[in-house]
Amino acid sequence: MSVFRRTAVSGYVKRRHQMTRQLIFIFSILTLFTFCGQTEKKVNYILNKDKLNLDGYWILTNYIDKITETKSIEPQVRQLRLTWDAIIFKIDNDTIETHGLIMANKYPISNNLDSLTSLNAGGKYKLTYSNIDNTIVAQDHSGSDSVTYKFRKINQDEHGLVKNIDGNPFFEQLEQNFCDYFIDIIFSGTYRPLTKTKSVLKMNLLPNETVNGFKSFDSYSIHDYFGTLHPFSGDAIIFTDSKKEIKENQPPDDSETFKWEFRNDTLILTEYLTEDFENYNLGKKQYTFIKE
Repeated sequence: MSVFRRTAVSGYVKRRHQMTRQLIFIFSILTLFTFCGQTEKKVNYILNKDKLNLDGYWILTNYIDKITETKSIEPQVRQLRLTWDAIIFKIDNDTIETHGLIMANKYPISNNLDSLTSLNAGGKYKLTYSNIDNTIVAQDHSGSDSVTYKFRKINQDEHGLVKNIDGNPFFEQLEQNFCDYFIDIIFSGTYRPLTKTKSVLKMNLLPNETVNGFKSFDSYSIHDYFGTLHPFSGDAIIFTDSKKEIKENQPPDDSETFKWEFRNDTLILTEYLTEDFENYNLGKKQYTFIKE
């Protein structure tokens, strides 16, 4: 073999060895990074709950955010099964305490973000943490509820919702907190009637549940859909004239109940009619106001 050919072959072999060593080195580096990444991911996965500090109060976004957006309560309760058991929950170390429209419960909670706990609430709702939007997700694995529920930590201006709820049975304090909140964000304000009459002037709905400018009524309340008694077909607001004397052995006639509906800044009140005070149906009389 000529010197030129031996030199060419030797150079070719040398370059092949160099390329092989480079490929082995690159592969080793990639493998190392992959292994380290998996190890770090696994460590973070185990420690993530403590690192994230999930402790605190969480609120069901499907419920509260939709009510704030639509100014309507009844549809959210009717469509969301989990509201019966959990619209608020509190995580404290290894325990989660749920508060719903009807029930309250406590469950153990783990450090596994992919399976924090399961809520037995008319189904088997598995709770997982999503770092995409920092929410806790609840999904029913029994097959009876297809809704995906999301809980977020309560905002600074929502702390009144959880005031004094710890240690109180069922929804006793929770109901009052939410009722006050809904009155404040949905109703509180001044309303101008589209058609003025002697009994319907400019209406003021105040945060303390007093009213003026609407007939002879001086107070109002809302049906907040806590508990199990729901005689109305939709949202309901009850106006009362506390000055009116109720006749003995007669049905109460000191109040009137209306379905409320908001269309942007327009409030429409449609009368509810009843014969037995247990079931209410919509009538035809309406009052329409513009919120100022």
